[in-house]
Amino acid sequence: MKLTLLFGLAWTLLCSCVSSPGPDARLPLYPSEDSAYWPHYETASRQIEVVKNFETRHQIVASYLTPDFRAAIAERYRSIFNDQKPVFEAATDSTGFFVSVYSANRNLEDLSNSELWNITLQVKEGTLRPTRIQRLVPKELWSAFFPTISPWSQEYLILFKLPVMAPESGSPQGLTLNLSAPDGSAHASW
Repeated sequence: MKLTLLFGLAWTLLCSCVSSPGPDARLPLYPSEDSAYWPHYETASRQIEVVKNFETRHQIVASYLTPDFRAAIAERYRSIFNDQKPVFEAATDSTGFFVSVYSANRNLEDLSNSELWNITLQVKEGTLRPTRIQRLVPKELWSAFFPTISPWSQEYLILFKLPVMAPESGSPQGLTLNLSAPDGSAHASW
């Protein structure tokens, strides 16, 4: 009797732990598995590692929020959350970047600290400074779109004001995003 009860309890525990989504449940695709999204992410993103004496000082992933990439993010958002919420609406009339930064020195992860970071955008017309640097939370939301996010990184939306371009000219090219800190500099070009 005790053996049967013990076996039944073990079987119930095993079955409850080894389950899969039912027919009414759907797991979202990992960003790299989403064939409609991933090519846009790869085109828009640059990964930079700053290494000194075999030690990683910074890992930075910057994604240029072009109209095409923002549309791909919006479509992925719709498919995951079943909602048409606008994403990165602030980047519509600006040049925007989603930046994920990890630093071995936790004090250097705050991109909004202008005493530690100098952030500029080099364009044909000259050098621009950000009009907005906003920390983005929660990580769980953004990791559905940006696979390099980790528990140790910080994520930011960085906006630069560029002259409004004619629709037929598309997104500006020849951009270099510069992120400089005491531990090293990173440069990403599109």
